[in-house]
Amino acid sequence: MTMEVEEIHACPNYCILFHGDTFKSLDKCPRCGARRYKNNDLYDGDEASSGNKRKKDGKKVVQDSQPLKDTPLGNDAKQRRIPVLVMWYMPVVDRLRRIFLNPKEATLMTWWDDECKVVDDVIAHSADGTQWQCFDDKHKEFSVDRRNVLFGLSTDGMNSFNERTNDHSTWPVILTMYNIPTWLCQKRMYLLLTILILGLKQVRIDIDVFLEPLM
Repeated sequence: MTMEVEEIHACPNYCILFHGDTFKSLDKCPRCGARRYKNNDLYDGDEASSGNKRKKDGKKVVQDSQPLKDTPLGNDAKQRRIPVLVMWYMPVVDRLRRIFLNPKEATLMTWWDDECKVVDDVIAHSADGTQWQCFDDKHKEFSVDRRNVLFGLSTDGMNSFNERTNDHSTWPVILTMYNIPTWLCQKRMYLLLTILILGLKQVRIDIDVFLEPLM
C-alpha cells in the first residue's frame, strides 16, 4: 500500500490554506490579498520579467531574461509557478490501514482495554485517567468500538540546519497512538508524522490554520 503525500499551498500571512473547493483555485488570499505564488524570471503572472543584480561595487546591472525558447525548460518554463508557502500533509487513514492489515499490530490496538487495568488507584496508562473516561462518557458511539484510536498531538518548531541566525523554520506535527502498550507509544514506527510546515518565520499561534486537513 502506497503512502499518500499531499502538497498544500498556504497564505504567507497564515490566513488560509489554498485547499478545498473554496480556496483551491485562488491565486490570492481573499482575506489579506497576499499572492499565492512568487515572482521569478520564469513566471510573474503574465510574462517573463527582467531581474536586477548588484555587483560588489554597489552598481546595479540590468540583466534581461533569456527568451523562453532558450531556457532549459523550453516552452514549459512559463508554466513554472513557485508557491510562497507550502505545507506537506500525510493522511493518517492510510497508515492506520497498514497497521490493521497486520494481525499482530491489529491486536495491539485493543491493548488498552484488554491488558491495561487499574490496580490500587495507580495510573499506569492514559486510559486510567479521568480525561479518557470523561471522553468515553460524552462520546458513547466512539467508545463502543475498542479499536477506535485516541491520539495525542504534539508539535514544535525547529531549525533544520542547527543555526540560530537562519531565517528558515520547520514545524512537524506528530500524532502518538495511546491504544498500544506504553512501551511502544514512543517508538519511531508508531509515531505518525502527519504535517510538515516549511516557512521563513515561526508559525506559533497560527498553527491552527495548518491543522485543518488533519482535523
